[in-house]
Amino acid sequence: MGAIVAAMVAVIPNVFIGILSKLVTEKFLQAVLEKVLITGLKKAALLSTNTVDDDLVVDIEKRLKEPGA
Repeated sequence: MGAIVAAMVAVIPNVFIGILSKLVTEKFLQAVLEKVLITGLKKAALLSTNTVDDDLVVDIEKRLKEPGA
């Protein structure tokens, strides 16, 4: 019984590495960074009173969401 538990505990790091390698792909990281960038730009645009930065944020968001971008 103890050997089975020890074997299961020994496998846990390999399982986590396998899961992380499937999650952390270039496409996934790009999507996360795009969302962080857009969210940050929107919050920064709210701090000003002009509309130039608001239009810029809309243009950037539109460009990032285009297929093939």
